[in-house]
Amino acid sequence: METLTKLVLCIILYSCCKETFARSTQRTYLDPTDPLCYSKDNENLLVYDENGFVIEENEKVNELMRCQWEKNGVLCENGIDFYKLQRMLEAHLTGHYNNYIRTYLASKTIEDCYNVKGKNNGDTCVKLYNCLQKRLAANLKLLEDEAE
Repeated sequence: METLTKLVLCIILYSCCKETFARSTQRTYLDPTDPLCYSKDNENLLVYDENGFVIEENEKVNELMRCQWEKNGVLCENGIDFYKLQRMLEAHLTGHYNNYIRTYLASKTIEDCYNVKGKNNGDTCVKLYNCLQKRLAANLKLLEDEAE
């Protein structure tokens, strides 16, 4: 009887942990675009491609992202504020994972993309955003695989 009880507890614990670690999260954009960053000629600007990534090698899109990240405080005089960026990423994972998992995913994703650089601040913001989306998806996949 004692062995059966331990087995049932192990199965319950495993299923709870598996759901905690392996929940999938929808693709989220790091922040909605601030309307003040749009100029009149950018009103119909296509920012995201069909896969949800920001379009690269487009100066108008680069400028829009630069403006947005400046307004959010992620882009400052000294470059990218990775601490602020990590906190924003953690906030977007709220409701999907506990605090420990959110912090791990955000820090691992930021670490993976830390050396991404572009030709200018706007280009760096675009390339970094796309890197974060790709690496977050990859890190979530690794987490799901480990949970199985």
